[in-house]
Amino acid sequence: MIDRLARSISDLNKIVKELIEKGVKVRFVKEAMEFGGSKEDKSLQTLLFIY
Repeated sequence: MIDRLARSISDLNKIVKELIEKGVKVRFVKEAMEFGGSKEDKSLQTLLFIY
């Protein structure tokens, strides 16, 4: 669950970005969101979450 990984959205963005840079695929099952692992990430998810 997203709310268990970080205390704020900015912390969450930082954590996920760092993991992706290290080659880790991040998947939030309940929220049906997945980041990293390929250049084919869903652009809407990336827009809503990372930026």
